[in-house]
Amino acid sequence: MKRLPALVSAFLILSCAAGPSASAKEAYDEDSIKPLEALAADYEADKDYARAEDVLRKIAAARTLLVGESVTEKDYSDVAASLRDLARIYALNGKRRDSKRVLTRVIEIDEKLAGRNPEIVISDIKDLISMYEEDDDRQNSEALYKRIIVLAGGMGGDGDPDHAAALNGLAGLYRSRERYQEAEDLLKKAIDITEKTAGSDDQALIIYINNLVAIYSSQRKYKEIVPLLERMLDIDVKITGEDSPETLIDLNNLAFLYASQGEYDKAALNYMKVLKAGERKFGVDSPELSKSLNNLASMHLHKKEYASAEGLLKRALEINVKAAGPDSPSCAESLNNLATAYSYQGKYADAEPLLVRALNIDRKTLGPEHADVATDLSNLATVYSCQGRYAEAEPLLYAALAIDEKASGEDSPGVVNDLTALIAAYEAQEKYPETEFFYKRIIAIMGRTVGSAHPDFAAALNALASSYRIQKLYEDSEELLKKAIEIAENSLGPDNVIMATYMNNLAAAYSYQGRYSEAEPLFEKALAIDERALGPNDASTLTDLSNLFTVYTLQGKHAEAEEINKKILGRNEKGPEQN
Repeated sequence: MKRLPALVSAFLILSCAAGPSASAKEAYDEDSIKPLEALAADYEADKDYARAEDVLRKIAAARTLLVGESVTEKDYSDVAASLRDLARIYALNGKRRDSKRVLTRVIEIDEKLAGRNPEIVISDIKDLISMYEEDDDRQNSEALYKRIIVLAGGMGGDGDPDHAAALNGLAGLYRSRERYQEAEDLLKKAIDITEKTAGSDDQALIIYINNLVAIYSSQRKYKEIVPLLERMLDIDVKITGEDSPETLIDLNNLAFLYASQGEYDKAALNYMKVLKAGERKFGVDSPELSKSLNNLASMHLHKKEYASAEGLLKRALEINVKAAGPDSPSCAESLNNLATAYSYQGKYADAEPLLVRALNIDRKTLGPEHADVATDLSNLATVYSCQGRYAEAEPLLYAALAIDEKASGEDSPGVVNDLTALIAAYEAQEKYPETEFFYKRIIAIMGRTVGSAHPDFAAALNALASSYRIQKLYEDSEELLKKAIEIAENSLGPDNVIMATYMNNLAAAYSYQGRYSEAEPLFEKALAIDERALGPNDASTLTDLSNLFTVYTLQGKHAEAEEINKKILGRNEKGPEQN
């Protein structure tokens, strides 16, 4: 066996372990160490980590002393193996600092031997990364991921799976810090590596594509997400089959995204596929179908196909009554959904008794302070508000708010929903002091939960700005919108559709004040963003054109206005954009 030069004394672990004295070199050899390893394994199997730790410390110290001035590769591999065992036991024994320190020593040994077995180095670095990530130590995790990228690149260039995996891990860290462009670049490279080495249908691609979807979702880049989800669907169908759980998740996710972009026909088609797969797997009367029935009914509601929606929701109700009984929480959910369909049509007299029944069921089965009861109260209050019965709606909304505050905390999403419902009720009555109070409370919640640099914080500012604009408080509206635009640009990028929305709102505030020269460039920028992101025939793009036509006309720029009007007429003839 080839001899290796002696390694530096930094590998000695006597400083971190009370083990054998210097005479251990004479007292221990490999034959005497093996029974100790068996003893340590027995202690670990019995979860007696303290004793296992003590034995492993002695083994590691003894093996370190057995290493002389000129040793073989195996000698140092044995030392590293003992240290790995000790690091594992430290971690099991709750001594995370010691575990990380010993793993760091192992990696130092590994790297001396890296030319012979770099895979071992990478494996140990991954273990250390896991510990740092559990401690939310992003700085050390980042440095270690970069070390793997260098090592893996040296092993197989851009064709090593560990290289792609490390790029994916580092991308996750960057995403958590909202360094989206860097994360996006890394994931695209990981996808490219995997396609070249493993093919276009490899399971690892699903992970990397899904993470790229998450990055785009954080930035509201929905147009970029669609082709990625469609590709995930194709891969899962090939690997797992048309009715697999993975495929059905893809169909649901893609349908949800289609729906969020107003492509209800495409969404309905996917939801129908999920429903049919569920019928084949569970049977036509299974409660497992309820969610699919509800999702498909929602698409019919958006398309104003009310009879189809009602039929699906009544079927879901019948299934849940049969499966769980007429007074079950699942029945209450179905009643809520059917009431929503009636509300869409303005059939409030039909919706109200269903909501009252759902409320009574949930109070009885879940208790009066359950979160579902809060939802029932809010839904019933909304029906009252839509009929102008605000005196009946308000106490229900406050009751829902109190339940959610107690059940989930004052900063929970349920509380935000309740505050939003209260705002809607008060705005309908033009009670603006109350709406301002609740808007500001939502802004404070966003500041505490996601931070003042997050897109959701900007959205809360935009909502209050819109309220100010309705009240003709243009200066207050302008201040909030400028801040929202700044946050959105920094967090989502200058070409995001959210930016277009905020620019349109600020331009509208300028227009109402007759400040057309300031409104015009904002309307133009919003149009450019939406045309690139959504397409020339999207409803938002057509609204942008209409806004620009108006501001040109008000400034006497009739030639420019006429050009815009021609575009509007031409695009209306083509109909909505179909992707």
